[in-house]
Amino acid sequence: MRRRTMIKLASAGTVLLGAGKMLAAYAGDAGRGALNRSGAVFGVQLYTVRDQLRSDVRRTLAEIAAIGYREVELFGLGGEVQGHKPLFGLSAREFAVALEDAGLRAPLAHIRGDAMNIAELAELAGQVGVRHLVVPMAPEFASFADGQFRMLGVTGRGQLDAIAERLNRQGELAKTSGMGFGYHNHQMEFADLGDENAFDYLFSQADAELVKIELDIGWALVADVDPLQVLNGYAGRVIAVHLKDHAPPRLPVVKGEPDSQAQAGSIQAQLVEPGTGPTDFGPVLAALDETSVAHRFVEVDVSPEPIQAITRGYGYLNSL
Repeated sequence: MRRRTMIKLASAGTVLLGAGKMLAAYAGDAGRGALNRSGAVFGVQLYTVRDQLRSDVRRTLAEIAAIGYREVELFGLGGEVQGHKPLFGLSAREFAVALEDAGLRAPLAHIRGDAMNIAELAELAGQVGVRHLVVPMAPEFASFADGQFRMLGVTGRGQLDAIAERLNRQGELAKTSGMGFGYHNHQMEFADLGDENAFDYLFSQADAELVKIELDIGWALVADVDPLQVLNGYAGRVIAVHLKDHAPPRLPVVKGEPDSQAQAGSIQAQLVEPGTGPTDFGPVLAALDETSVAHRFVEVDVSPEPIQAITRGYGYLNSL
């Protein structure tokens, strides 16, 4: 799949000019709630503001809400991610109160890719209002060596079969526990298998009733995939999206091939909030409305200024 003309590319000059004016132009929109034509609310994947949460959970949640966001998505439920505790040092009750005080809800949470203690995770998640558990990356695609994280590629259909089988088991356990369940993509899932890509094959093997999709639009763009085609092709199965863009220049990436640590880090740094990259998100939001995708999380994997980034992203999305 390739990006289609519906995903319109702005000129570099226009993007830079717009980015320079965004914070001032959108400052007046902060805190107003949903301003877009569909009335849909936006959320933040909390990985974006992980360092701020480590310093002050309640203040960070209040800042997110003050911008106008109404939802957040948890990460690392059931373990620690980069030294970050799942509820940032709070008990489930304390975190639930912090969310309520800020006027936020947390409908989704990322869990460990190999987690099978789904009932336990569902019990914890339910205490803070989570209704869907999501695997952010299959463990087959991640390597930790000498303290360094490395993203790996797809090795073939046999590997994807094993991933789908585990996802089906996790999805069944989630259903038994009263939770929805889904899988979140990166770029490697779109590797070319010859007659189809790995994403399509994986989700053809995973049970459509048990394993839903959280589409990361930024990582799809890294793979040169048209997110509109995915949204329309999987209408009804996509339950949430990560709204972010991929801003050039970018390193050449061979789909399905392992990335070096430096390359993976560079790609993450090129993932930016909507409105500061080349993609027109107007058609994306229209497709989300048409396919009834309820949960729309802004995420910036790496940012020197996370609060400013999610402020810009919110303002841009609500201006469409």
